[in-house]
Amino acid sequence: MPPEIFIHYLEHGEGDLNPVRNDWLPRLPKRKEKRVIDCDEACFGWGMHVIEGPNREVIFSMMMITILASVLTGVLWSTLRDDLQGGTGMGALIVALPPAILTAFLFRLGGI
Repeated sequence: MPPEIFIHYLEHGEGDLNPVRNDWLPRLPKRKEKRVIDCDEACFGWGMHVIEGPNREVIFSMMMITILASVLTGVLWSTLRDDLQGGTGMGALIVALPPAILTAFLFRLGGI
């Protein structure tokens, strides 16, 4: 289910929906009598697990690619320009910028 449709159902319910376009609503879980936690006997329920936040695998992959690019840039700069300090500084800058940008982004989203 696309996220915008899911949010629409959460905000508006079934009342203002066109019955002809009612594809997703019957598939959403509904509470029949009591909450699962309030049942006297063992009862089983199912639902949706919504995971929010940044994609950790993508962030890890991007950081590994950035570190590899930093090492390659530092080695190439040092070799081609015969400047070890400049190559090291360039590599350090490349490694330092993405975490600073990510931190600012997470603060903006309220994740930290």
